[in-house]
Amino acid sequence: MAGCPYLALKQGSPADIKARPDITPEHPLTLYTSPLCPYAHRIHLALLECNIAHTLIEIDLENPRPEWYLELNAEGKVPVMKVGDGECVLRESLLILEFLADLVPGVGILRGSAVERAQARLFVDVFGKEVIAPYYTLFTHPSRAPQIATQILTALKTKISPLLAKHLSTSSGIGIGPFFNAAMYPTYVEYALTPFILRLKVMEANNLIEGLVINSETAGHEFAGWCAVLMGREGVRKSFEVRRVVERMVKKLEEGRAKEAEEGVAR
Repeated sequence: MAGCPYLALKQGSPADIKARPDITPEHPLTLYTSPLCPYAHRIHLALLECNIAHTLIEIDLENPRPEWYLELNAEGKVPVMKVGDGECVLRESLLILEFLADLVPGVGILRGSAVERAQARLFVDVFGKEVIAPYYTLFTHPSRAPQIATQILTALKTKISPLLAKHLSTSSGIGIGPFFNAAMYPTYVEYALTPFILRLKVMEANNLIEGLVINSETAGHEFAGWCAVLMGREGVRKSFEVRRVVERMVKKLEEGRAKEAEEGVAR
């Protein structure tokens, strides 16, 4: 993806991944995924950056799902993680992240005390309500895109960035690492939210949404700085298929505009 016109991603250091030991679970992990789905991207990114051995099987989201896949997930959605020969089948991205955190606790996906772990879950929940929910509204109501962009930026600056300011350093004020709760490596928070932040940055880079400009002034200093850290990771470069994501976004925005026109929504 280096040099891709759709989004400039920095060359991450191979040490971002290679510094961590390879992990081979007792029961093989199979991830059914699609690079077009941010929820599935959460899991692919975590497996890759934590060096957890796994098998990837891509599911075509543009066509009806095969019968064998509907037996794994009747809704036909991704991600799905199969453990072993099917002793356990997990179907929700945050549940799968929690499973990986329990499976390999040493990598620190959910790290720290019970309070710190609760803080991580709470932050993801707040981000979901304040940013992810309106993000999806952009595709269903593209005629309201400028107002929705303002809503997202306001949430980033007034709610997300102040929360980050409390959690990007230790309680003593001395930061250890650049990730949530001063972690040296990405955590549950980064894995849960990086795919959506990347997609917002893709929208910005390609001028897909009027008024969506993410920087220190519009989204807050802490959030803008955190974004730079997230986008500089080698795992992001290896797992994010920018061109396909942009093409999917353009298609979904066009479908949203067509549906609004059909329903008589005034521009």
